[in-house]
Amino acid sequence: FVNEYGIADLRNLTDEDCVVAMSSITDAAFQTALLDQAKASKKLAASFSAPAQWQQNHAEVLRAKLAPFRADGSLPDYPLGSDFDAVEQDLVRALGWLKSATATSMGKLRTVVAALRQPPAENDAMYMQRMGLERPANFGERLNAGLLRVGLARSAGKD
Repeated sequence: FVNEYGIADLRNLTDEDCVVAMSSITDAAFQTALLDQAKASKKLAASFSAPAQWQQNHAEVLRAKLAPFRADGSLPDYPLGSDFDAVEQDLVRALGWLKSATATSMGKLRTVVAALRQPPAENDAMYMQRMGLERPANFGERLNAGLLRVGLARSAGKD
């Protein structure tokens, strides 16, 4: 069993040991529900309690632990290679930034306002062309181009 928090070797383990091993690398947000279900199903002793260190299984903690390796370039975005070219990799980061920045109503409003104010950058043309926004024909396309420019500007040089 493999995920972003580790590897649990489940071979030749009892059901209870499998539950414990998988829970140890489960995102902390889901551990309680998983352990409660296992206890209710009699796969885990009712007295079992998760060690405190398991609460470190959060995306933010993982991101912080990997940050030095991302910063020095030893952990690239695609360590095993990618079919994305450099422009597409920049677009993936920009669109990811836009997705997180617009997750709330206030975030959407802030991002749209920023998009209306975002000046074009020198290298925007290749990104706009790839997204079909090189010649926006209406307000919606102009807004999308502005949103893309904001995403590119805010995600430049980031993980």
